[in-house]
Amino acid sequence: MNTVKDKIAKNYYIYAGALISFLILITIVFLFPIEFSGYRTTDLLAPVWFGITETGGWKGGIFIFLILLFYLLIHFKRSSKKYSDLIFFISMVFFTQTFITGFSQFYAKDLFRKPRPNQLYLVEKGYMEKEGTHFFSMPTGERRKYLQEKIKQGDDSLMDIYPPILNKWIYDSGFSFPSGHSQTSFFLGTIIAFAILRTTRGKNRYFFIIPLIWAILIALSRVVIGIHYPVDVAAGALIGMSAAIVIISLKRVNSIFE
Repeated sequence: MNTVKDKIAKNYYIYAGALISFLILITIVFLFPIEFSGYRTTDLLAPVWFGITETGGWKGGIFIFLILLFYLLIHFKRSSKKYSDLIFFISMVFFTQTFITGFSQFYAKDLFRKPRPNQLYLVEKGYMEKEGTHFFSMPTGERRKYLQEKIKQGDDSLMDIYPPILNKWIYDSGFSFPSGHSQTSFFLGTIIAFAILRTTRGKNRYFFIIPLIWAILIALSRVVIGIHYPVDVAAGALIGMSAAIVIISLKRVNSIFE
């Protein structure tokens, strides 16, 4: 019992920070009208939201994972800890991220088959025949090619959409629920926050807030540019945060950062 209490005490700020971040996210997405609020060429923050959302994709995820690895390599070298412990922790993070991503992309999305808001927007604009029934029955790769061709053949009704975001609409042509970007950002954000908090001292410990803010912004960006609904990002964030909390609650993981 004392071990559980000690573990909670050591990770209190992470547990509380992750939960508060999640509550901030769902408060904003469900109470404020931010859907499709930053996707037009005339929206001053459209490039900013696009840049933010890009850091939560697979390329951004790999880059951030490598930063985490580099940071921990330096820490373990300075603290003379065993690199076998680092390999264990990094492997747990990598394989868990791979598993939950695969679960969402190849199972959950096809199970719920929920269209994205931008896809329904294109249906309303007349870019898909028969209200998109043919489009939504296609494999993901074919949907991407279909959208590319339809938009090339279309009129100027999409000219007001910020071009990189329109390209993002085409590339992210899979189904909507849950949000993979939100899942990745809350998973890595919580893991990195844990690593910062357990490897720093004094005022530097408060830097653990930064990755949690990043996670919130990633999830918000998906709603703002019209790729996900609020429930999509809430579900993705919950999955990612829960998976991260499981890892940082493991006895061996906590012993590594003693």
